[in-house]
Formats: sequence, structure tokens, C-alpha cells
Amino acid sequence: MTVNPMGRYANGLAVLRNKFKNATIQRSTIKAVAVLKNSQSTYNLEINGNTFELPEIKLNDQDLFQALEMRVSIAHRDTVNSPNIFVPKQVPLADDFPANAGFNPKHLEVVFMGKLEIVVNNVAYYENFSTEAFRKAPSTQISTTNAITALEADHSQDGWVQMQPSVLFKGNNKNIIRITLPDTAGLTFQHTATGIENLVIVTFNGFLINP
Repeated sequence: MTVNPMGRYANGLAVLRNKFKNATIQRSTIKAVAVLKNSQSTYNLEINGNTFELPEIKLNDQDLFQALEMRVSIAHRDTVNSPNIFVPKQVPLADDFPANAGFNPKHLEVVFMGKLEIVVNNVAYYENFSTEAFRKAPSTQISTTNAITALEADHSQDGWVQMQPSVLFKGNNKNIIRITLPDTAGLTFQHTATGIENLVIVTFNGFLINP
């Protein structure tokens, strides 16, 4: 299903300009990253921070962010040779996540079998929201031997899901994005090769508000 969010962005901007009359409001992104660990099933990603340090983009204490879209992705990163270069993916294709001794890329599918929760000052939003909504298998894949089948739930556009309702993050609040996976016993997320990591990434698109 193709989604055109431009109308929603225009409407959202009009609402925010009316609510925050003297603020600077602009399109922006928030991104938080966690390293996947063997046998770890819960990941708490924080979006607060006063620095811009790749691969993360966080929210300053004095700012606000109206989130309109969200995406959960996975990525492969070489921390030795290219620590700030990684490409978010919506399924663990073998060409993007090369296997090695002790690591099976298919195990990363479990990221899209879990649930997401947004916690703002101990108040939960999107409780038990299935991460399957972010899964998107490409129709054309390089490898046919290790191809991944699309699911009926692969309805998102490049993994993006519109947030209804949207969420307003405040930089001086405690904002946690919690991803909980099913039982990970026996699953391997970590490479044995030095410096190779597999990541889970949560990204929000919306409006940054500078009061």
C-alpha cells in the first residue's frame, strides 16, 4: 500500500504553528540505536541527548519533537573500518547481513516478531505494538537461494508506519523506546569477527519545535 504523508505533514504543521506561535518549527528526524546482543530480549533506546553523534540523532533538552512516522530497522555495521556507515534494512537479507561462524542472519527476523512501546515519563503509548508492521521484504532480491518471502503484513512503505495518534516528545522528559523480542534463547545476533555489529534502529520523522 502506497502512503502519501505530505497532506498529513501540512495539516500537522498548521496545527503546531497555531499551538506554538513564537516557536521555530521545521521537518526533522530522531534516531536511536542499540547493539543486538545474544540472548538479550529487551532493548531500551533513549532519544534524549544534547549531541549529534552518528549514527544517532537525539533531542536537545530545550526542544520538542512531534513524531508523525516511525520505523524499526536492523543494520550491519563495521565499527573498525566504517563505524558511521550503515544502511537500515527491513529484513535480514543474506547479502546485507553476511553469515559467519556463530552467526545466522535469519535469526534477526525475530526483531520483526516482537513489540514496541513508547514510554514518556512512565506513561506508555503504543503498548504491544507489533514490530511486524515495520517488516518489508523487497520484491526483487539479489540472492534467490536465500530469498526472504514477503508477508501479508508487509504493508508499510519502506518500513514507515504513520503514527495515529502522533506523540509529542519533550527534551526535558524521560523518553524511552522499548523493544521487546520473544524468547531469544539459542539465537545468535553477534558476529565472531572483530568489530562487526548488528543493530536495531528506531527512527521518527516529524517536526522539531524550538520554543
